[in-house]
Amino acid sequence: MSGSTAKKQSLMTESDSLFLAGLKDFWTYFALLNYLIPLSLVVSLDIVRFIQSSFIQWDVEMDCNGQCSSANTSNLNEELALVDYVLSDKTGTLTENIMNFKKASINGIVREGDFPELIQRPIDETTKYFTTHFLYAISLAHSCQIIESHDKKMVKSPSPDEEALCSAAEESGFILKKRTPKQITLEVFGQMEVFEILLEMPFTPERRRMFVIVKGPDDKIVLYTKGADTAITELMDMQDGKNVQRLQATQMDTKGFAHQGYRTLFIAMKEISEKEFMSYASEFENISPNSKEAEVLFSKLSSGLTLIGSTAIEDRLQPGVAATVTSLRMAGIRIWMITGDNLETAVTIGYASNLISSEMEVVRLDGSLNTWGVLHNTLKAFVTNNPEQRQFALVLDGNTLDFILSNYRADFVSVARYAACTICSRVTPSQKADVVSLLQNNLSVVCLAIGDGGNDVSMLQQAQVGVGILGREGNQASRAADFAVPQFRCLGRLLLIHGRYSLLRNTKLIYQFFYKNLCSFMPSVWFAFVSGASGVTPFDPWSMLFYNTIYTALPYLSLGLFEKDLDEEIVMKNPRVYRDHKKLESRPLFHWMSNAVFHSLIIFFGCWAIFQDKSFYENGLMPDIDTFGSVLLFTSFHVVLFKYLLETSYWVSWTLFSFFVSLLVFYILQIIISLYVSSLSNAFVMMLSSGTVWLWLILAIPTCLIGDVTFKYLRREIYPKATHILQERSQRSDKKTRTQDSKSIPLLNIFPPGNESYERL
Repeated sequence: MSGSTAKKQSLMTESDSLFLAGLKDFWTYFALLNYLIPLSLVVSLDIVRFIQSSFIQWDVEMDCNGQCSSANTSNLNEELALVDYVLSDKTGTLTENIMNFKKASINGIVREGDFPELIQRPIDETTKYFTTHFLYAISLAHSCQIIESHDKKMVKSPSPDEEALCSAAEESGFILKKRTPKQITLEVFGQMEVFEILLEMPFTPERRRMFVIVKGPDDKIVLYTKGADTAITELMDMQDGKNVQRLQATQMDTKGFAHQGYRTLFIAMKEISEKEFMSYASEFENISPNSKEAEVLFSKLSSGLTLIGSTAIEDRLQPGVAATVTSLRMAGIRIWMITGDNLETAVTIGYASNLISSEMEVVRLDGSLNTWGVLHNTLKAFVTNNPEQRQFALVLDGNTLDFILSNYRADFVSVARYAACTICSRVTPSQKADVVSLLQNNLSVVCLAIGDGGNDVSMLQQAQVGVGILGREGNQASRAADFAVPQFRCLGRLLLIHGRYSLLRNTKLIYQFFYKNLCSFMPSVWFAFVSGASGVTPFDPWSMLFYNTIYTALPYLSLGLFEKDLDEEIVMKNPRVYRDHKKLESRPLFHWMSNAVFHSLIIFFGCWAIFQDKSFYENGLMPDIDTFGSVLLFTSFHVVLFKYLLETSYWVSWTLFSFFVSLLVFYILQIIISLYVSSLSNAFVMMLSSGTVWLWLILAIPTCLIGDVTFKYLRREIYPKATHILQERSQRSDKKTRTQDSKSIPLLNIFPPGNESYERL
């Protein structure tokens, strides 16, 4: 080679010392070989991830009631395909959070909507007393406000339970007419009654109850409270025999309500003398209502409660919950329900949503029924009796969970990891976050938390992936989460389609980026061996600059946005393929990089061989280093583009468009650079006139890729994956037949027993 070789001479001089010469060589090749590192990959991944997150918002199949799904971050798209555990709230997440009052237990007797008759024509004075105070309690102990809209008055509350109770009270003749910070006005059977609010303590997930102390028209001071059964029971007057009997009857009724899937609340009251109230009122004036001191004072003031009864409120399952749960379990994802609701209610919803099946053994860890020592022995017995061979569901309440997390974390995790389903009831927001932390820290798994309310925010933020439901309790959850969906059913499509495709596309993009850069720029390394390590690169700097940013940008963006191995309907019908793809791993990366180095060797020494031919140009001119670099880039660019086509599983119009546009842009810009911009001395244009170059290109592409084609063929024939089988089935049938096949042929049956893919599934 001659020509411009003289002007590209080594940086070394004869006067350089050995150390200085080595230092110059090091930094020379450090600068030259930085092109091997795909820095543009970071920008390409950011663009691809951003558009992938927009796909979630544009997915009309994840829209509901005019609300669309959204992604608050684009950095977790791949994590959606790696989820091991889903931890779900119940109310508003699995259920609709649309409450309907159904029945109540009053004074130990179940009543269904006959409250006015029990007051106006009572059976006895006791029934009238408790029914009246039940209706006063649900009419006064709440945080509802009256909203006027279009000449209509509506009762609105942050809690749908309170709206349902106020609506039930209104139907029974106790109508909320006005509420101010100091007063509540009720219309009771046509008569106006004004109640002065003396003190109020709102409901919180930690407190699990709310109080209001009012002074009625008769100047009596009464404390009304409602909340979780355990929170009310601990403040009851257990010295009163009738109160204890009423508690036992109410607990039986409440358990029956819970078995029907109803949400339950206990209602209680306490008549307070003015002297007793005034003794506490002065202390309340000097402390914050949300402080621990206020909590202690209210507990003292409300001790000795008289139980009135309990309520049963219906909250139906959202459509598609059971099918989504089944799909997620088939995909190998374990699901936990973590709720503040009653234990029996949670278990009933577990059965209704397919979290618990009839074949499962339900193991209840209840510290109130067993001593803590017995509980520990139960956990240890499970650990030693091969829990992985049992199909069981774990059920426990908040108190038991708190004790286990404090004392038996290791034993609990070793059992819970094998449970097909785990249900935790009566838990606080902090306990929800603790459970997520427990799984992530002890099992090294990817946890996804999903919830709809403010009490789920800590859980959503603790989990590696947080999904908020656009529910009726505000936007706290959806804003704090990484993703937001209108309903729980959208979670299946979010994970199986968007998560799986994002992982497939982004890992392929990374692998092919490394392949592309090594295949195209490793010839600079091989050139050092034949040029005496001169530090000279055969490539023009403009061509090297445009290679990643322009020449190959469009095909790889297309790969990152449109690549898929299976149609969406096939993935949804065969959830087991969810785990077919894994995150970036060293072994496949090494395979891609080794393949690139091998191809670069073929390209470089093939080009070197044809340059030994003195008849390279028909006019007898000898090619120089500029021509050699142009042929190297020309050959590697075409090999890389055809490799892109070979590795793309799903060809769409954008695939071919990006391929041909990249070719066109490459030729146009290289000609412009050769003629007007750089010092290539018209090398690229002259190279195109050489028949030897075109013949070499025709030989180089199949020579480089024949091994890849053979490997892919043998792998599909000898060690097929589930994906390969489904691909072939989809190619042999039209869309209608494909849908029928996916429904009628179980995925497990497409492999013979003993096949690796069969065993894995």
